[in-house]
Formats: sequence, C-alpha cells, structure tokens
Amino acid sequence: MDALVEVVKVVSTVIGVLVPLFFGWRFQMVSKRRFEIAEQALVDFSKAHFVIRGARSPGGFGGEGSSRIREANEPEEIARQKDVAYIPVERLMKNVEVFAPLEKDRLLVLYHFGSEAAKPFDELKSIYDQIFVASGMMMRSVALGTINHQMTFMKYDAQLWSSGENDKTQQRMDTALADLERHLQPVLDPHSQYRLALNWLKRLRG
Repeated sequence: MDALVEVVKVVSTVIGVLVPLFFGWRFQMVSKRRFEIAEQALVDFSKAHFVIRGARSPGGFGGEGSSRIREANEPEEIARQKDVAYIPVERLMKNVEVFAPLEKDRLLVLYHFGSEAAKPFDELKSIYDQIFVASGMMMRSVALGTINHQMTFMKYDAQLWSSGENDKTQQRMDTALADLERHLQPVLDPHSQYRLALNWLKRLRG
C-alpha cells in the first residue's frame, strides 16, 4: 500500500511538472505563430497601402496609360483622355504581386484575431475595386461624351486621384491601416506578450 502511495506521489509530481511545461510550450508556439501572422499582415497591408496611394497620385510620367488597349479608329483626343483615366489602374497592375498575399493574410487574421481585426482588409479591397470601377466609368463617360457633366466627373475623379487633405479615399485607407495596427500591434509588443504570459500562468495555477 505504501508503495502504491509513493507511486501516486511520483506520478503526481511528474504530472505537476510536465503539464505546465507542455502548456507553456504550447503557449509559446501559439504566441510565436500569432506574432508571425500579425507581423506579416501589417507588412503586406502597409505595402498595398503605399502602392494604392502612389497609384492615385496626380503626378505622372510621359507615356503612362499607354498600355490600355485602344479601340479601332479611336479619335486621338478621346484616346488621350481615356489613357489618363487608365493610369491608376495601370499603376496597380504593375504592382499586382503586392496584393497577392492579402487574401491569405485576411483569412489568417480572421481566424487568429477575429472578424473585427480582418475588416481593414475588406475596406482596402473595396478601395482597390473602386479604382477599377471609377477608371472604367470615367473612360465610358469620355467615350459617350458625358465627361463634361460636373457631378459625374467629380465623383469618379475623386475616387481615381488623390486630392490632398480632404481626400476621402485616402482617409479611408489611413483609417483601415490604423485599425489593423490597433488590433495587431499589441501582439508585436513584448511587454504585452509578457503580461499575457503572466495572466496565463496565474490562471493555470488556479
């Protein structure tokens, strides 16, 4: 009987040592994975933010927009205006690889950090799509001769091109980036990780 009691004591001691070690190891692995996801998501998002901002810059270089496929017998003046409206799209297409990781990042952030943390990716995608739509509508308006309609021009022009401090599209982009940073930055903060580990240990100890 005494031997059985001693065995139980030894087993209890071993379990008491191994269980915290196991959960401590698991906590480290999960924390490391969350850190990697947060870091990569912020890097990829920031790159896309930078590219979209550049694509909407009103400054340009000669020959931009010329990759657009022109229609047969397209008048030169119409073609030139369409080329200008195509410039933001052309710039985005030249950096298409920057946007490739974003859907994977969004899904990982959604899984590890929740739906609120993933919303900035949806907002950036909406802005990205909006540029393509605005470019297409601007070119269509040029072709139909309705580009001189002030409201039509102002709407699509504001979506295509940056307009300084009152640029609502840029404000949306900046807000999306700030929101993502707010959700993910704490994971990259070593002090936050330290506090999280302490809280976990307190819960583990009862």
